[in-house]
Amino acid sequence: MHPLASRMTPPLIDRGVRSGTRHRARTKVQLAAEECGGFDRPVLAGPRYTTGSRIDPTEGGSKKSAALKFHKWYSELPPGEVVVFTDGSKGEKGLGYGYVIMQPGKDEPIAEGKGKLGGCGVVFDAEALGAWRGLERALQEATPGTKVTVCLDNTGVIWCLRGTASENSQWAFLAFQKAADTWHGTVSVKWAPGHMGIEPNEIADRLANLGTKARHDPGTHVQPWPESGLKSEKG
Repeated sequence: MHPLASRMTPPLIDRGVRSGTRHRARTKVQLAAEECGGFDRPVLAGPRYTTGSRIDPTEGGSKKSAALKFHKWYSELPPGEVVVFTDGSKGEKGLGYGYVIMQPGKDEPIAEGKGKLGGCGVVFDAEALGAWRGLERALQEATPGTKVTVCLDNTGVIWCLRGTASENSQWAFLAFQKAADTWHGTVSVKWAPGHMGIEPNEIADRLANLGTKARHDPGTHVQPWPESGLKSEKG
C-alpha cells in the first residue's frame, strides 16, 4: 500500500484510434524498480518465538572457545543425525551460496550444492538462501524422524532463522521455518565459527565462492538493502 508501489508500473494512456494505447515514458522510480529485477512483497507476519530464539548464537564466547566446543559437539553426535553446513559469499560476478551435508562418522558428504543469486542483495541474502537450500536438500535425503542441524557462521541470519524472519529474503526464512516446523523430526540451527578449522564449514565456504560464478538459482531475486541494515556478525 506504499504510494511508491503504485508508481512502479507505467500507466497506459489512450492516444486515440490512430495512435492506439501505449505506456507513458518511464519515470526514475519505474526505471529504478526495473533495474532491481523485481522482488516479492514482504508478508505481514507476527513475531516468532522458538526454543533458542532469544539466545545469543555465540553464547558470549570467543571464536576459539566456540570452535573447541563445536568440535566436541560434532564428535559426540550419533551416526544417524544429519548436519548441514552452509555459507554465503560475494565475488566480482555476484553473490553465491554453498552447502555440504554430512553425517557424523562419515568422511564423504551425503550431498552438496551451490548457486548464484539474481537481482540486488548483500551477503546476508546469500547466507539466508544457502541455509534454506541446504535444509531443503537435507530433508530430501534424510529419512523421517532424523534430527537435522543447520550450521553457519552468520549470527544475523541465525537470529532470523530461529526467530522472526527479516523482510530481506523473507521468503527464504519463511520457507526454512515452515519446513522445520513440519518435518517429522527435529531441525535446529547452530553457530559454527568461520575459519577455525571446522573442515565442513570450510567446504561450504569454498562452494559459496564457486557459487558466485555458477548459474543463477531460479526465483532468487531479492530486495535491495543497504549494508547498514540488519546488524550481523559473520565469523
